[in-house]
Amino acid sequence: MPESYSPAYPRHPVTTATEALTVQAATGGGLTLGVGPSHAWYIQDQLGIPYTSPVRHTREYLTVLRPLLNGEHVRHSGEFFTVDTKLDVTAPPPRLLMAALGPRMLELARELTDGVVTTWVTPELIAEHVAPRVGTDIRIVVQVITMLSTEPDRARENLARDFAAVGDMPAYHASLGRAGLSSPADTVVIGDETTITNALARFRDAGATDVVVSPLGTSADRARTLDLVGSFSR
Repeated sequence: MPESYSPAYPRHPVTTATEALTVQAATGGGLTLGVGPSHAWYIQDQLGIPYTSPVRHTREYLTVLRPLLNGEHVRHSGEFFTVDTKLDVTAPPPRLLMAALGPRMLELARELTDGVVTTWVTPELIAEHVAPRVGTDIRIVVQVITMLSTEPDRARENLARDFAAVGDMPAYHASLGRAGLSSPADTVVIGDETTITNALARFRDAGATDVVVSPLGTSADRARTLDLVGSFSR
């Protein structure tokens, strides 16, 4: 699956802001920066960094990061960070998105960022859970996994095995539970071209401002899907 955000725990917000503004300066302002808390299995189990209080950590991270991106001098002493600096990089602030699924994270995204990034969701989850919490003033980016197949039931059964570990992650498990789903595979759009375009339209109607399609299948099927998405977006 594509990486759409930078995990916050391994990287200090001053470092993130410096790198983001450097990219902005080099590209003439083409960056959209995504950040998020990631998951305990990666931050704690693989990196050995305590995965402590992700909501409070993310709030403080954004509280430091956002004004640095805006060129402000930040003086901050908090639970996780102590900062007294202003960055010497001249560039326009990038748009700032946050990966979020749970209610408190979604509300935090509405308060402190320009948009939210979601994955393993359905149009119903966007309409009933995400959009009401973030409102209409920020972007709702939805990552949609698709697969062209003439045997959708069999394909979904195989994907359920492939994605079983994803469904065990607390954030995804809780999100799927809100929709009454048992597996991340239940959010994958599987079928023919019409099935895929209809699903994309449903996400748009549910409140998604941006739909990022990640096609599965053979190289030829992925190419067909991307051509289809290009036609749909036009």
